[in-house]
Amino acid sequence: MAKASKKQADYEAEFAYIARVMDLPPYERQHRFARERVGRQWRLDFAWPDAKVAVEIDGGLWPKKGENKPGRHLRPKGFQEDCVKLNTAAWMGWLVFRLTPEMLRHEPETWAVLINETIERRRKGRGDGDGQSEAV
Repeated sequence: MAKASKKQADYEAEFAYIARVMDLPPYERQHRFARERVGRQWRLDFAWPDAKVAVEIDGGLWPKKGENKPGRHLRPKGFQEDCVKLNTAAWMGWLVFRLTPEMLRHEPETWAVLINETIERRRKGRGDGDGQSEAV
């Protein structure tokens, strides 16, 4: 498993701060999943396992300064690995929010409300996600 870059760690710290300020429920960091079901293990950046809700912070989208190659999540191998991981998570019943640093910076309240409502719905057994958020 690749070690998180300093920037990725900064983005995750930013989300942890937002989660604390916006009073999201307690979460697990780097939650491991899938080993028992598919014999392969991945991690989810932030997870609420009882609700099967997770957040993945997708840094590494754009080329680094002075480079022409795309970030890890947009290179063929990285994109493929993300697809396998997230499709496996979906198959196992997880709902994964993928957030970019820009989403965290420009709309932190919106995402916090949507994540919190999703956790509450799933904990109550209602995963309908009708998109009718009253708080947004």
